[in-house]
Amino acid sequence: MDTLLYLVGFGLLFFFIFGSETLISIYREKQQMQHIENIIATLPENDRVQFAREYLDERATQLKKTENPFYGFESEYEK
Repeated sequence: MDTLLYLVGFGLLFFFIFGSETLISIYREKQQMQHIENIIATLPENDRVQFAREYLDERATQLKKTENPFYGFESEYEK
């Protein structure tokens, strides 16, 4: 029984050490999205559409850069 408690304890310890970073990043991402939604909600309709387009374009570019570190560089074959 003591061995089981040790294993559960070590499992929880590893979860909180390594899993907490992921949980914190997910929580921060949700907070950031709520903040952006609040900003969008307070804008007039025309500004809201423009802000949403610019934000989505910027976010898509960031994701492309994350997936491909050479995004935006011209290759020798394209010239």
